[in-house]
Amino acid sequence: MVTSSQKFKIKGKRVSLPGERQVTRPPYRRATSHIQLFLYWDYAMNVRVDEVVYVHCHQQADSGGTIVLVGQDGVQQSPIHFPKGGHLLSFLSCLETGLLPHGQLDPPLWSQRGKGKVFPKLRRKGRTVSPLPKDESDEESTDFVFRIVNKSRHEEF
Repeated sequence: MVTSSQKFKIKGKRVSLPGERQVTRPPYRRATSHIQLFLYWDYAMNVRVDEVVYVHCHQQADSGGTIVLVGQDGVQQSPIHFPKGGHLLSFLSCLETGLLPHGQLDPPLWSQRGKGKVFPKLRRKGRTVSPLPKDESDEESTDFVFRIVNKSRHEEF
């Protein structure tokens, strides 16, 4: 006797008996093999955020950007290179969200209507006497330093 939970093979295909509900994968989902899933771990990284004090961002219009994490002991980690586009800003946005609710970036990223997260607008402190002509390379590269503030420590309230 064949029960409704048994499956049959017809011409190499596995099918259900009539009346049994088949679960099909939605057409927008790709089949991913086990091996492909493990390959993504090659791109994963672990960062002990509680040991990071500063995040140095070096953004260049022509080649993307670089982030360097600086620890409490002043040691700079190997740079993380990002391709051209909004990848560096996306990483910072994810980092900022991951720090919540007990931490934050200082200065925080700004939210701009229609654009999402953007780098903060900072005024440079310095002399305003006779500004020097800007190099084209100065206009293209922008550097930011963010401090990671941990709100669980009382001295940072």
